[in-house]
Amino acid sequence: MKSVIERFLLAMQKTRTSTTLYCYKHQLHELNELLAEEGLDWRAVDSKQLSRIYKKLKKTKSFAAGTIAGRIGAVRVFYRWAVKENLLSYSPADYMTKPHVGEKLPRALLTPEQVDTLIREPIQTGWMKVRNRVLLELLYSAALTVSELSRLEWQHVDFEQRWIQVERDPGGQSRLIPMGGSLYQELWTWHEKYRRGSRYVLYSIRCLRQKMPFGTRAIHRVVYETAKAHGIPCAHPHLFRHLCAIHMLQNGAPDHIVQQFLGLSRTERIQRYHRADLKQLQQQYEQYYQAKAVQ
Repeated sequence: MKSVIERFLLAMQKTRTSTTLYCYKHQLHELNELLAEEGLDWRAVDSKQLSRIYKKLKKTKSFAAGTIAGRIGAVRVFYRWAVKENLLSYSPADYMTKPHVGEKLPRALLTPEQVDTLIREPIQTGWMKVRNRVLLELLYSAALTVSELSRLEWQHVDFEQRWIQVERDPGGQSRLIPMGGSLYQELWTWHEKYRRGSRYVLYSIRCLRQKMPFGTRAIHRVVYETAKAHGIPCAHPHLFRHLCAIHMLQNGAPDHIVQQFLGLSRTERIQRYHRADLKQLQQQYEQYYQAKAVQ
């Protein structure tokens, strides 16, 4: 099975990101080991046996439903590819029982004013503080994902037309993001004063020397440390993308506009953001109720 997994990963390179390929590799080699433990052949296993294996894995390792759902998703992609390559006649993974995973709202539902405070006062000093402001501004005002932000190049920023062309992950579609006043000003200042010949919008000294993009781990660290400094625990870059969608809807933006802005494939994925108002109302009520109880 190992040689088949390598063929699969090679075939997926044009349509999947490096992060997705890394996950596929880990999850499929894990499947190979699980099948070996059960004495099963990947070509002869059926859907009930696969489902039983992952139910057992969930119980023994206390995995969350989302973790198991991700593994089953990888297995389905692998088996469908195997059918397409005529290695199998059908995909047993298509009939597997997959745990339901609801789309959750972010824990920290920040107001636009709170987000603005985070953007204005990031961690570090000097030119790195300016860079971190640009980083946070792009995550929120342009609703970029971590991978989109990491590989964003200056050639995709049009200061004259005030557009940013966002290159989607392999297999996805690119989209145009308008630059608002604050985002335009931050990017223009960063470009004119601190570009230093960098191909990518974000960089560190190490990135300049090695001619590489600003890493996704570095982006996570900037967001986490900045939020922590302002008393917000466990913040992550995707939080700003969620908040962008929530605040746009709260200001009256239609669903299809938010969908286009975020580059989502289905309008249904916007529905969870409508629940944000109810969650904020509940939080405010509980805070007020507890305050009155103390009095």
